[in-house]
Amino acid sequence: MKQPLYNLESKKLKDIDLKKEIFDLAINHDLVYQVAVSLASNKRRPIAHTKIKSEVRGGGRKPWRQKGTGNARTGSIRNPIFRGGGIIFGPRNSRNFKKKINKKMKKKAFLSILSAKLKDNEIKIVNDFKLDRPDTKKMAGLFKKLKTFDKKTFVITKERNENLEKSLNNIKFSKYRLAGQICCLDLLNYKFVYFDQAAVQYYMDKYSQKEKNKEKKNIDQDKSRSKEQKKSRNQDNKLQDKAKKKNPKSIKKTK
Repeated sequence: MKQPLYNLESKKLKDIDLKKEIFDLAINHDLVYQVAVSLASNKRRPIAHTKIKSEVRGGGRKPWRQKGTGNARTGSIRNPIFRGGGIIFGPRNSRNFKKKINKKMKKKAFLSILSAKLKDNEIKIVNDFKLDRPDTKKMAGLFKKLKTFDKKTFVITKERNENLEKSLNNIKFSKYRLAGQICCLDLLNYKFVYFDQAAVQYYMDKYSQKEKNKEKKNIDQDKSRSKEQKKSRNQDNKLQDKAKKKNPKSIKKTK
């Protein structure tokens, strides 16, 4: 799978090969939605807070006697039915919005989003973002030539680049992050994503290595199972041999 590689002057240098198991996966919309909702809810911090009847100040005296007034019986003016009383079922800052999501689901959703963006031509790969000094004009020129200016753009590099970060601060709708710090929400919130070549290689090494490790684990597990089976068979054979030596007549009868 090939993708064009650009320089900072937006000139195409060559085509680079991308791994299909990372950038050419089937898009699972339901999984992406589930992961995005869980990540957004985990970021949520409850601020709204209302007071219940016992927390509202005042209302310690019974407003009127229990019987004989014609009014409904009540014990406090801070009852929720009164103005200025407590709130029933109102928002509380103790509410927990966290949702658990599995690592495998996160990984699959992340790769699914990368694949979708690549198919929609929303991923641009630049060989390097080396800048001698902060240069907003140069970065804006790159975005204009690649037709992503005035649109939400996300720039990702493997190592921190302060000059690039300062250059993007003056460009509207742009954001800069490191490759190891982003999640699915970051990719979903921005239409166009710029990678440097090192960041692309970082993702290919990271996720392909995990798959290799899984294969090795499976092979090791199969080997260990076969060894255990062989040991159990040998033990059974030894026990049978011992039994034959001790009482061969009983073995003949059973046969």
